[in-house]
Amino acid sequence: MLQVAVLKENTAAVLAALAKRHYPTAEADVQAVLDLDQRRRELQTSHDQAQAEANELARQIGGLMKTGQKAEAEALKVRTGELKQQTKAHSDELADTEKQLQQLLYKLPNLPHESVPAAARPTTTRWCASGARSPSWRPTPSLIGS
Repeated sequence: MLQVAVLKENTAAVLAALAKRHYPTAEADVQAVLDLDQRRRELQTSHDQAQAEANELARQIGGLMKTGQKAEAEALKVRTGELKQQTKAHSDELADTEKQLQQLLYKLPNLPHESVPAAARPTTTRWCASGARSPSWRPTPSLIGS
């Protein structure tokens, strides 16, 4: 399975390798992976920021309760509840985005080695086990048991 980092760093090389495999939707699929990864990163950042703010507010609530400022603490508790809902929504959307990203990555084929030549058409070139080119190979009767 291709890694997102490889797709981001070597997009042109990946597209060229997928063209060797005659993968028809290479550009669209690679772009979709990159877009989903960007969305995943944005969601993760928002989730982390909301979680950090909720943690900071929880610390402040503890300090306010110790000093007897219950009204201010209650206001912060309301904000903490909002942040928890926001974090939950981000978690759900993040999980969906990660699932979509994985499905797209599973869909992309492995890249051929750079020594593999590109065929004129997807079915014109076959390779034997020895590495010799065999474009017109057909099974002979001796090979199929007749």
